Amino acid sequence: MKKWTLLLVLLLCMGLFAAQAEAASSPLGYEMQYEHTLFQYERVGELDHFAWDVEDGSMVASIDVELCAGQSLDDVIAARTANVPGNMGVTVVGENQVKLYEISPSEANPEEYEAHAFVPAGDDVLVFELWGDMQRSDDLSGLLLNMLSTVALPGDAEVEYVQCEICGRFYPAGNIFRNHICAGAWPVLKADGGAELVLCERCGGWYEAGNIFRNHICSGSQARNSAQLGLDLAFCERCGGWFEAGNVFRNHICTGVEEPAELVQCEKCGGWYEEGNIFRNHICSGAQ
Repeated sequence: MKKWTLLLVLLLCMGLFAAQAEAASSPLGYEMQYEHTLFQYERVGELDHFAWDVEDGSMVASIDVELCAGQSLDDVIAARTANVPGNMGVTVVGENQVKLYEISPSEANPEEYEAHAFVPAGDDVLVFELWGDMQRSDDLSGLLLNMLSTVALPGDAEVEYVQCEICGRFYPAGNIFRNHICAGAWPVLKADGGAELVLCERCGGWYEAGNIFRNHICSGSQARNSAQLGLDLAFCERCGGWFEAGNVFRNHICTGVEEPAELVQCEKCGGWYEEGNIFRNHICSGAQ
């Protein structure tokens, strides 16, 4: 009985760390799961463009998708890899293995990850161009390949995907999700100077970890959604959170930095002490 109880608790705990995945349905005839707080999906001409960029406009990672209509797989691969140094391997798309050409980094940009995945789609070929600046985030190639693995084409068996809220990766619901080896925290974005940046899930902005993140002026979805519900919100300048005005705001657990206490100087010993009882009751070593 205890064994079944423990198993049930573990399954419930795993459920708490799962979120329904967000899927992009493309006019090119495929679907792909993507993390909407990181990537923006848009059509650019005849291409699909999934872009992870930050507030200053700099790009962190992207996936571009092009349909090569009426072309054979071998012809598309030959055209895309000609005179491009790299290595051909395989990766998983849905339940199928497809060819993945990982381009060798250039001397000018040694930290860039670039790869082309070639996915047969009936009489056509879909080309997924993966790109990431490895200096800006940890394990970008793993993040991009995980997105690629969720691609579904017409006629494929329908798979329900869920997202792990710890590592941010997508997995088929059920045992595959429950048994996945979790890679830990979400991808960490790094500033050009190497500082660690933190993603605000309310406004989608990236801020330097610490006080800058806690004290940023958040214009995010929680504030907007709550305002749409007619709630009066208050902003905490210490932790950067938005809370319902009144008792909810006054009683929230604040993780921000406390304001420094007001200090006064003792004219006898020259020491500085917090005003009030601490100052009045300090052991004075000064001259009488």
